[in-house]
Formats: sequence, structure tokens, C-alpha cells
Amino acid sequence: MNCIQTSATDYDQMFWPQVVRGLAVMFCILPPTRLTLGHLAKADIPDASGLFNMMRNLGGAIGIRPSIPSSIAALRFMPANSGSGLPPAISTC
Repeated sequence: MNCIQTSATDYDQMFWPQVVRGLAVMFCILPPTRLTLGHLAKADIPDASGLFNMMRNLGGAIGIRPSIPSSIAALRFMPANSGSGLPPAISTC
């Protein structure tokens, strides 16, 4: 859906791909949330929901953390013009 986008792509051309992505994320988040909170009493759901969201965000942050030093190290040694002699990329769309 994004392979035809360029730097001149505007809002109208990006709207529907973003809608599709948003729906896909919703369908990925709903099942684990339902499994986690589905068996709780209604009075316990607000606290459990907050804890679930905090743990989900911390898990993402901790999962991303190990990749940061290696990315910084790679960028530090990469020359600024490393791609200047390469041909333009070929689109696979």
C-alpha cells in the first residue's frame, strides 16, 4: 500500500493505508487485552487495565533497548556519503 508513495504524497493518498494499519493494530491488541481482562470483576478492570497497559509499554521499551547501542555504533562508523556511488533503489511494487 505504501510502495507508490513518494515525498510528494499528500494526506488524501495516505488516509486509507493509515486506516487499514489502524484496524490491523486494533485486531492485534484486542485479543490479548480480552484474555487478560476478560475474567476479572467489573470493579477490578480499571486498575488491571492500567497495569496491563503499563506493562505492555515497558515490555516494548525494554525490548527495543538492546538494539540502540548497536545502531549508534553502526552510525558512528558509517561515512556520510557511503551510498553516493550506489545506483538508485529498484522498487519491488
